[in-house]
Amino acid sequence: ESAMQTLNLKQLEAFCAVVERGSFTAAAEALYLAQSTVSGHILSLEKDIGVPLLVRSGKRRITLTEEGRRVYDHAHTILQSCTELSRELEEQTSREVSLAASSIPMQYILPQLISDFHRENPDFRFLLHSGDSASVHAAVLQGETHIGFVGAVMNARELTYDCIATDPLVLVTPDTPRYRAMFDAGETGNALLDEKSPKQAVQAVVDALAEMAKVCGILSRKTDESGDEQVEALLKARAEARAAKNWAESDRLRDEITKLGYVLKDTKQGQQISKAI
Repeated sequence: ESAMQTLNLKQLEAFCAVVERGSFTAAAEALYLAQSTVSGHILSLEKDIGVPLLVRSGKRRITLTEEGRRVYDHAHTILQSCTELSRELEEQTSREVSLAASSIPMQYILPQLISDFHRENPDFRFLLHSGDSASVHAAVLQGETHIGFVGAVMNARELTYDCIATDPLVLVTPDTPRYRAMFDAGETGNALLDEKSPKQAVQAVVDALAEMAKVCGILSRKTDESGDEQVEALLKARAEARAAKNWAESDRLRDEITKLGYVLKDTKQGQQISKAI
């Protein structure tokens, strides 16, 4: 195996940095590497080439050997060429944007957004990737896509979320005198559900949907009430952790709530929770 087959850019970059900055310490700082890593790159380069490139004096002064000067000239040229190539490729791909989205944003939100954006920025092109919310989150975290579009907040600690659309919930009532009077009076929300508590109101809707499912022959999954009790216990524990300024425990409890399929938001009024879609 020849020396050319084992050389790599990291070795050349470390070597040039040491020569240009005069010391291993300064080179390590410039490259954001440990000094031992820089030294390792130089030793590997000398081993691959088969000759010493630097003269290390007791006064920490670095001087080049004759072979070192020749290698530096070529290494400097190679690194410059790589920088120019990287810049050219970046210019070619800078107007290419990768987007990942879960099913609903991909079908109903992105088409209009892309159309509006492309109308004012025709030079841009988009690469679209479809998947579930978990895969979209993973793609953003791993740098595989520039922007992700999802319907659930799953990792507020590592990602930033911006709301770009809302999905209104519409309650359809019978066209009876009672509901017409309530509509004319501007009544909304729980008033339309016999002024039940929020939990009772939700349960009333769930029961009605379950009854419709039976009529239509659709199977539905029963609600796990023990899950609700578990969430309430986690919310209470998290409130106590926040009051004690135990932020690590607060974050851990948030993750537990998220794993149960809920979206948690901290507001001035306290913790607000909703079921993830």
